[in-house]
Amino acid sequence: MAALPAHPKRLARWLSISFVLLILSSILFGTAAAAPPAQADEAEWLLMFYLDADDNTLELDMLIDLQEAELIGSSDQVHIVAQVDRFKGAFDGMGDFTSAQRFYITQDDDVNVIGSKMIKDLGEVNMADGETLLDFITWAVTNYPARKTMLVLSDHGIGWPGGFGDPDPDVLGAHDIFLREGFGHDNLWLMEIDETLERARAATGIEQFDIVGFDACLMAQLEVFTAIAPHARYSVASEETEPGVGWAYTAILSMLTQNPEMDAADLSQVVVATYIDQDMRLRIDPNFTDGLEPEEMAAQLFNDATLTAVDLSKIGAVNSRLNDLTVALSAIDQKAVAQARSYAQSYESVFGDDWPSPYIDLGSFLGNVTAQSNDPALKKAADAVWVAMGNAVIAERHGEGRPGSTGIAIYFPVPAMHAIQDNWGYSQVAARFAEESQCDEFLAFHSGGAPQSFSRPKASLPEQVNAQFGELIAPEDVEILFKTSPICWQRDLWPRRLSQFWWTNGAIPRKLSSLWLLLTVLPLQPQDARPAGPRPSLSASAPSPSPPRWPSRARRSISRARSAVIN
Repeated sequence: MAALPAHPKRLARWLSISFVLLILSSILFGTAAAAPPAQADEAEWLLMFYLDADDNTLELDMLIDLQEAELIGSSDQVHIVAQVDRFKGAFDGMGDFTSAQRFYITQDDDVNVIGSKMIKDLGEVNMADGETLLDFITWAVTNYPARKTMLVLSDHGIGWPGGFGDPDPDVLGAHDIFLREGFGHDNLWLMEIDETLERARAATGIEQFDIVGFDACLMAQLEVFTAIAPHARYSVASEETEPGVGWAYTAILSMLTQNPEMDAADLSQVVVATYIDQDMRLRIDPNFTDGLEPEEMAAQLFNDATLTAVDLSKIGAVNSRLNDLTVALSAIDQKAVAQARSYAQSYESVFGDDWPSPYIDLGSFLGNVTAQSNDPALKKAADAVWVAMGNAVIAERHGEGRPGSTGIAIYFPVPAMHAIQDNWGYSQVAARFAEESQCDEFLAFHSGGAPQSFSRPKASLPEQVNAQFGELIAPEDVEILFKTSPICWQRDLWPRRLSQFWWTNGAIPRKLSSLWLLLTVLPLQPQDARPAGPRPSLSASAPSPSPPRWPSRARRSISRARSAVIN
């Protein structure tokens, strides 16, 4: 392995025996390195790395991530592909291309050059456009089929707005939202990520991605997990900003190529377990470590770090329990709620310095608010959220500098911040979360922009029936029963409804229980699933907001390799 310049005795001391054996066994005795096939056979895993390195802060960091991946490379059971977009005028090593290029990652020991074959040069593309991401996913899945898939988005993350911006080309993008003016260029907005993953599944036939990961800042938020929950089984993300080293790709890929039968839950936990501590950059880049031993540098970097792995199938339950909590919260003194928010574990804000950070740890807030109030209904609701979170979070690590971290953050702005431009367009961008939860309504209530009453929105009639009779009635019958005429459900109308069902579908319900439902559960009345309420608007007295910005400790901006050029 050709290392970055370092004294050989120091390098020997840096590498722990266990880590050396792990890497060497993978490189020397593991599966043979794979050449980039024109059309690959089906493998166990396909890993897709979407590296938006078109940024003068992150370009070098992400290229070193690519080098870490090359130290292991693809195998016959693990396909690794990457799309890399670079920045013009920053780091000029490793080929110094400024376009976007696709690579099939193969094993290579030289960390100063990209040894993998470039499959295609795309020219300059907008990596912040959902169409670009969709094209990459479709290309990868079509050419490198696998039984399990993992997509990793790498760049600046900004929480519920999304992230992964691309300043070149300098465009605002197609989405007419308030935030795009503040950030100054296009981003992959959260609702756009949601839509793109849905389209990718339809285009490729993937039922769900096994993992969608964010090697980026601030993405372990409930709003983000809710957006991707229909499209993936697991996710890995950070509540706080990430340091420059990013994920420990050499360690992750070494374990995966040696055990390709690993399932998505196990791989997600490996990403969390190896984070920072086993990162190869601390052992191959002395410019980054400033003379510190890898263990010392890792301890420094991990102090403020967080990383979470989440079972996305459990996120719906978290949102449901959170809806119950908002009802209980609305019944207590809002000063106690505000104080609990103020003392909750918070994370870097991308919204300027005019207000406290709106990004807080959900578990930390729960602990604070139950300490502030003795209300039994509140405690019961908070305990239920805790249980749901415990089921969802399958791995979590945080440093001593973030002691209140429990794995999932949430957006909770102070009233003055909430008043800016309809809460910064929150319900438009975090659209799925706003649809599935009533947190946006509670934020409006808490901020004084909604009537002083609050209740949980009723589920739709089909949802009520499915919840109560799901074991007895065929789901397709429920859908058919409620999708047609707008008649009121009353007992004296059931013969008409049953005849309508027969006439429309040409068959009786699949289960006798569906017929029984028609006869016995008909007093239910249709209801609006979501309460209407005024939205706060930007008042004349509201302060002018500072423009959104990248975190001051934005992902990898603390990299100490800026002044060094890798030869």
